[in-house]
Amino acid sequence: MCDIEPSLEQIAVIKEWHKMVKNKELMGEVENYINFVFKILNKLLE
Repeated sequence: MCDIEPSLEQIAVIKEWHKMVKNKELMGEVENYINFVFKILNKLLE
């Protein structure tokens, strides 16, 4: 799926987003954005 492990900084940012985002619908948007970014990174690094 994803060969690249997220860095500690990325994990920290994602955890902060989880704390800030209480709205479930908005959380879905954030997760979609994260997935989108990882897809782009995977394409660039192929």
